[in-house]
Amino acid sequence: MNWFKFFIFLSIILFLISQFLFIKTQNLFYVFIIFISLLLFAIVCFIKNINLKCFTKNIAKNFLSFFQLNIIKLILSLFFALFGMFFLKISSLIIFFLFILSGIFLLFIIPEKQKILKDFYLDGKNYDISFKEIEYFLVFILTFFVFFVRFYNFDSIPPGSQGHEGTIAASYKLLKSNYIPFISDGLDWPTWVYYLGIFFSDIFGFSVLSYRFSSAIIGGLSVIAFYFVARQITSPFTALIFSFVYSVQEVFLIFSRMAGPHIICFIPHILAFGLLLQAIKNNKWWMFFAAGMAAGFGLHAYWSGRTVPFIFLFWFIWLFLFYRKEMPSIKNQLIFWLGFLIISGPVV
Repeated sequence: MNWFKFFIFLSIILFLISQFLFIKTQNLFYVFIIFISLLLFAIVCFIKNINLKCFTKNIAKNFLSFFQLNIIKLILSLFFALFGMFFLKISSLIIFFLFILSGIFLLFIIPEKQKILKDFYLDGKNYDISFKEIEYFLVFILTFFVFFVRFYNFDSIPPGSQGHEGTIAASYKLLKSNYIPFISDGLDWPTWVYYLGIFFSDIFGFSVLSYRFSSAIIGGLSVIAFYFVARQITSPFTALIFSFVYSVQEVFLIFSRMAGPHIICFIPHILAFGLLLQAIKNNKWWMFFAAGMAAGFGLHAYWSGRTVPFIFLFWFIWLFLFYRKEMPSIKNQLIFWLGFLIISGPVV
């Protein structure tokens, strides 16, 4: 029996159950244990670089090796992060300190052997011949599935206008006029989402479908980007499984079927991280520039996009502390931030 595959599918089942219970009960207590089990497995697989072959060779040895100092740090990091979710409606100050503690423990997680790129499968040879023969077909199935679940009954699910959709749609016509009044009602977001809506409304006409179209496309493309980035650092099989799971994540799927700036938050982080890994590996300045430009799009999204520069600053600090020999040069880091400022500049 292939225990790795069994554990993968068990994690998927637990993930779907956790979302179902959360939607039904609106109580995080019932899904805490289930959700943390999935997160532990996913992040441990990333840190330990477990793929299909190395895990099944000696399952007992791999299982016992989980209980190390790094895993204790990981558990504490997840505990403080998830525990902070219970205070979402109580105290923002408590959430802030709990997330700071979570980040501190996460910062000092050091993968084994003090390697970074050498432990990643960036050479593209991390699969066996049998999987390579069907990989293109499976990626096609993934692409079809991802866009099908986003465009099926697109104009009626969810019904009518949800959230700020009505006001956003009204803003499209304001932006096309010669005079633009002050945009109130909490919609003073970056304008990229508005102009995307204008573009598709000119093609399909002014309707619910037209101003949701950009969200569905960006949501679908972010899943495909996630697959190729995950494929570099794990394996095609693992990347494919988690891409399917990622594509049907409840909140992400809802954002993909509604007009709004939230969905734009997903793809910049994914593309920028993948490009940055390739840039560090190949030491090409234009890759650092492209990674910075991809990260800059995060500021064109909802308010959470403002955390984008801190995410990559945190990663550079982590490289400085633990992987100084593989840390990008000051020149390449400046090129990264230059690309970031060029794209995010209009928002800043």
